[in-house]
Amino acid sequence: MEELYYAIGRHPRMTLVLWGDHDTVCDYQTGMKVMEDAFRSGFVVDILDCGHSLVFEKFEEVARELMSFHTLVFTTIT
Repeated sequence: MEELYYAIGRHPRMTLVLWGDHDTVCDYQTGMKVMEDAFRSGFVVDILDCGHSLVFEKFEEVARELMSFHTLVFTTIT
């Protein structure tokens, strides 16, 4: 998937990446490095004490991050 992440990361649009620091499906250490490299102008947020199922495990925190990003995007473009 790295190739896909780098391809998406080349586009100029704002990007938000959320990653659980206890993710065992997609290795956290490797994943965060790739995300930070691929999405240099994006926002990469690690969700603490969370595995692969971010929305199920940390709904409130994920919703807060999404709403903050949404506000940032729409105040930047208007």
